[in-house]
Amino acid sequence: MSAKSAVVTEGKVVQYRYTFHDSDKYPHLAVEDEPVAYLHGAGEVLPGVEEAMAGKSPGAAFTVTVPAEKAFGVRMSDEDADRAVPLDEIDGDIQVGDPIDAEDDDGDVIELWVKSIGKDEAVLTLNHPLAGMDITLDLQVLAIRDANADEQEAGVAFGWSGDEAPEDELDWDEEDEDEDVMDDEDDA
Repeated sequence: MSAKSAVVTEGKVVQYRYTFHDSDKYPHLAVEDEPVAYLHGAGEVLPGVEEAMAGKSPGAAFTVTVPAEKAFGVRMSDEDADRAVPLDEIDGDIQVGDPIDAEDDDGDVIELWVKSIGKDEAVLTLNHPLAGMDITLDLQVLAIRDANADEQEAGVAFGWSGDEAPEDELDWDEEDEDEDVMDDEDDA
């Protein structure tokens, strides 16, 4: 299949650019300098973006409004979403709106957002700053390729070239063997 006849379907890595319409108000969502790549069907992007990309071809440029349920979720009540945490339990300097990775009761990593900061504690929330809001994006599909076996197994795109795996996804056996050989040579 030629690149021109490729379409976005499950198992394809899609390279695209985006512009968030309210980027002045939410600069952390502003367009990135480099194109973004994701594995379609793996849940790497907002569900509404993934749905809008389905069936598109390279060169497609379009605007989509994603409802809150398919963007950053429905806003939970403060009672359900917010937790006060002592500042001495938070690593590093924080500002209102910062994301923080934390572990839930099951040991899974979750993303919390700094809602407010007091003298001794910060209020962290499960609500993304855009939870409960519909968002509008301009999207442009730049290229499409088949995911490689490693990407399919991991359920994530390893960059556009397919070789940008995070360290925890790499197989270090070959490197370890090379180090063993070097150690043996040093012993000789």
